[in-house]
Amino acid sequence: MYKKHSRCERPRLPQSRITIRSITAAALLAASTLALAAESNYEFESGTTGGWRITDWHGARAVQKISCSKDKSYQGHHSLRADVDLRGSHDSLAAGEIFVDVRRTDENGQLQPVNLEDNEISMMVYCPAASVGEPKRPNGFQVFVKDDQWHSEYGPWVNVQEASWVRVALTPSRKTPPGGYRAKGFDPTRINVIGLKIGAGGKSHAQYVGPFYVDTVRYEVNEENP
Repeated sequence: MYKKHSRCERPRLPQSRITIRSITAAALLAASTLALAAESNYEFESGTTGGWRITDWHGARAVQKISCSKDKSYQGHHSLRADVDLRGSHDSLAAGEIFVDVRRTDENGQLQPVNLEDNEISMMVYCPAASVGEPKRPNGFQVFVKDDQWHSEYGPWVNVQEASWVRVALTPSRKTPPGGYRAKGFDPTRINVIGLKIGAGGKSHAQYVGPFYVDTVRYEVNEENP
């Protein structure tokens, strides 16, 4: 799983949320000790996949291709298109996953995991017509993360809603998310990748061949202000 990791397109970082109206030496010293969160966005407006990739492990091979698309967008003009062959009755095609390496390069040029503890990761996913699968056992999504030991955490399952954008989210923590999964030893302060699982509903035998669209990916990295 995840045999290689390309260095992803670095997301835009906003200006500090702290506004110092009266700048004094004391105020600057106090601000320097605050723990800040640097927001990261993937909106795919560069016309690329932004470093996102498809997983290659045998139990999640439903995603056949990813590309930057203008077909649908939640914000701006582009989104990440994931073409799937999703089959509820198939061992390796009942789910698929896409992910992005979110590690950052330190002063020595080494990639380091990031701290996402208690910070929500969210993304919008567009579900075309006929993508629900079996209505009583609908297809759905989960946001996931993996730490630097490849321990994983998966957020709550969110059902497909045809011809609609749905919001899928996870807040990495030391507790198992309601309706989700957390591996023993998972460390939310040392995250290597974030991703999205696309899965068939439990015991579903339906097949969906077509796209889903991912846009407006948001997360924040806990950082100490130097």
